[in-house]
Amino acid sequence: MIAAACAGGVPLIGAVVHASWSSIAAALYLGLIAGRRLFDLGRSTPAVSARRSDPFALLAPCTGVVASADMLGEVFGPARYAGMALILVGLAVVIGAPAGTSAAPIEQRSDPVV
Repeated sequence: MIAAACAGGVPLIGAVVHASWSSIAAALYLGLIAGRRLFDLGRSTPAVSARRSDPFALLAPCTGVVASADMLGEVFGPARYAGMALILVGLAVVIGAPAGTSAAPIEQRSDPVV
């Protein structure tokens, strides 16, 4: 609905009013049912800390690019693939860091931070 409003210059309220029932049902499903399920899933898996799971959020753009290239046949330039490679290298660095290594808080650093 927001894409329709942005692309065609249709006001957002008009896009919502003229939305099909299937798009409204999809929005409600994603917002209520799937959102609640993910919330419950997040509460039931406290064994995985945020420090270990957060870096994988960086894979979202890579997943989107791969899926659109696979399902829609989109072709991307070398800059996009280089960006994905940098994301993967950064993820490998974060995951491969020895346990307990992190940046020291500002008050514990010996060098002044400006």
